Amino acid sequence: MSVREQYSVAIIEPSRIVSEGLSAILHDSDFRVVRQFETVDDFNQWEAALPEEKRVDIVLLNPVLLGTHPSQPLNGLFPDACSSLVAMLYSYIPPELLLEFDATIGIDDAPTTIIEKLRDAVATAAKRLDCQNIDKQELTKREKEILAYVVKGLTNKEIGEKLCISIHTVISHRKNIVHKTGIKTVSGLLMYALFNDIVTADEIPQE
Repeated sequence: MSVREQYSVAIIEPSRIVSEGLSAILHDSDFRVVRQFETVDDFNQWEAALPEEKRVDIVLLNPVLLGTHPSQPLNGLFPDACSSLVAMLYSYIPPELLLEFDATIGIDDAPTTIIEKLRDAVATAAKRLDCQNIDKQELTKREKEILAYVVKGLTNKEIGEKLCISIHTVISHRKNIVHKTGIKTVSGLLMYALFNDIVTADEIPQE
């Protein structure tokens, strides 16, 4: 018997009944709920502490929670493009708020329908990531500033203080840098920064 691949799932939903119900539906499928959160901020704090290879494959989100971030696009709230974003609907949500989600599941959907929609969402996210890896984008001015501070050894907190931005914004930019360059290690980013004249060798502290 072959081992079935499992996809990791995080649920962001204030109702524990809803979260537990979804967890029960997914229990015997190829999706594994690894954590439940009540707010977007709680999820982001947890995810920011994880190495990239440990981040979840799917984020199930109650879109009502986006009311606490009315002007923030989803790619700003969830900058990790590896994750597929799926909306959980059991009340009316304006259609324009759902455009950035990879899929939606409804309270009336059968368990088999929910699982198929999640599989489709994983495939959509994988295609998006492939396109991003093929078409590397140039770093923005702000991303170059942050990259320079990273390779100089500053922490996220120190970078935020220097640029007068939040730690969450610093983390978002750092994720974008990783996705655009395809480089995950600080040593690799240092070589990239030197090669692209973002920093000079004299600016790098000697250990």
